[in-house]
Amino acid sequence: MKYIGIDYGAKRVGVAVSDETGAIAFPKTILRNGKTLLEELAVLAKAEGADAVVMGNSIDSLGRENAIMEEARRFAEILGEATGLPIHFERESFSSVEARRMPTRQNSRSGGQMRTEVDDSAAALILQRYLDKNRLKGSS
Repeated sequence: MKYIGIDYGAKRVGVAVSDETGAIAFPKTILRNGKTLLEELAVLAKAEGADAVVMGNSIDSLGRENAIMEEARRFAEILGEATGLPIHFERESFSSVEARRMPTRQNSRSGGQMRTEVDDSAAALILQRYLDKNRLKGSS
């Protein structure tokens, strides 16, 4: 099963994809959150042959949904209707922080600057959490 992972943000939306077996997530792209976002994601999901979408569930340290989550849930509903794909949610706690800590090709090889936009890597972390959790459920 192939998945698309989404780290939804007010300005940018990180996108990741899984391999064909749904075992490994990879950063794909960062899109601007604007008028064309729905269409861009629908086209990408079709081109990738996605079977489902996994979106980050943004909650604070007390387990309450953050302000952006209401908008993200509305978007998820519209995306699901537009693509016909099931939408799943996975916690995204600290995914951007973790993504910033990950070495990139640029900074690991040449000592260059860290990327400031890590939304695609954060989406990959969210998607990987979902894939790992479901693989563990399947092996129990």
